[in-house]
Amino acid sequence: MGKLVSFEFLGVYGIALLLADMPKQIHDAIVNKVVFPAYTKFVELPRSEFSRKIQKARLPLLIVFAFGIATLVGTGDLFVSVLYDDRYADAAWMLPIMALGIWPAILHGSIDQALFAIGNPRYVAYGCFWSAVFLISGILLGFHWFGPRGAVIAMACSNIPPYSVIMYGLWQEKIVCLKQDLMATALFLGLIAVIVGGRILAGFPPEIF
Repeated sequence: MGKLVSFEFLGVYGIALLLADMPKQIHDAIVNKVVFPAYTKFVELPRSEFSRKIQKARLPLLIVFAFGIATLVGTGDLFVSVLYDDRYADAAWMLPIMALGIWPAILHGSIDQALFAIGNPRYVAYGCFWSAVFLISGILLGFHWFGPRGAVIAMACSNIPPYSVIMYGLWQEKIVCLKQDLMATALFLGLIAVIVGGRILAGFPPEIF
């Protein structure tokens, strides 16, 4: 990114990235300290029971972060306007986009520890590889076609490839959670729709573009 945009834009981008990534940092700390130890206790169970147990354990996490990230997506531009002056105005449209891209990371980050627990973390490594490939190529192509906004959107989408790879790995291990993910994502998108719809009705729609 630093090779494509000005130093000033990069600084604003860094602020938006920092704010958007805060929920993920909190999530990762909870997963490492609470969720992973819980998963290891279930590892000897049959796969169907193991899958049921970890879905039950991650459900509250998905609900809480669906509300938190949806709020950040729907009101992120307001956070920027309150916290920063006009020099950082571009962060107002970056933050909601980048916060939206955090959701796939929450989905796979809340369950990829199951692969570590059963001793098969290679799909996590594969996911990281494809994320890097997508990130580099996506930023370059996005910037070429759509300028800085294209690069930021590519950055936000870079969590989709690892999610896909990890879901495949979980399916191979007979740990199925797609239905739970679809339901959590429906809740997440519904919350965004409510927040954005409320703002539009109130006369101050989000300033994403």
